[in-house]
Amino acid sequence: MIIMSTVFTMLFQVPDPGRFGSLTITLRTLFDALIGSYDYLDDAPNFKMSFTLLMMVHVCVSNVFLLNYLIAILSTVFMIMTEYGEFEFRCNKYNYIEKYSIPMMDKDGYRELVNHPPPLNFLTFPILFGSFSRNCMRGTGASFSRLIFWMENVPFIFWFCAYEAFMLPIAYFRQLINFIAKSNLRNFFYLIPFWIIFGPVILVVVGFVGDLMNYLSVLCDYKLKEEEEKEKIEDD
Repeated sequence: MIIMSTVFTMLFQVPDPGRFGSLTITLRTLFDALIGSYDYLDDAPNFKMSFTLLMMVHVCVSNVFLLNYLIAILSTVFMIMTEYGEFEFRCNKYNYIEKYSIPMMDKDGYRELVNHPPPLNFLTFPILFGSFSRNCMRGTGASFSRLIFWMENVPFIFWFCAYEAFMLPIAYFRQLINFIAKSNLRNFFYLIPFWIIFGPVILVVVGFVGDLMNYLSVLCDYKLKEEEEKEKIEDD
């Protein structure tokens, strides 16, 4: 910028003193040209070609330097943040494991005071009264754990029931179409009426109720949940 300001001041100080009258004014004019705010010297025909060529060279070279400078800044910042981010990730991972792995191995129920994030941790206030006895804390901790477990899964049960209710008519008519397409004259007149009459009952009992009971049995299998938690802790 300083070199180009000197060149522009020496060459165009006389034809255009308003923009190139001094070094500081020329520096400001070239900075404006750098960000796209420039025009050509049309009032002086003798300097028109030279001014146009110099201005084009100045804008092109300055933008190339700015792009290289920007790329260098981004590359440096990326390298610094990569190293810093990797270090911070390992520190946060260590703090997380140190904070939660030790309480997860507790068998007396005290882990319930640590494992639940806000605002669920406010619900642990009643079990604080049982924290003075290991036997009492073991029972209250297990009960509180199951309470939180069902609070988390009750919305999924309603969503599952809504999904099953939505799929019942689709399954009913799809199976009816399959019976019509695959039945012959010998079984058409008793298979189709049978499905029309008893099909909804079969779908509700076998499909809806059966799937719901299987889903609830999986949720009630607390031993499986505890085994998965143990495996997760061992993996960590």
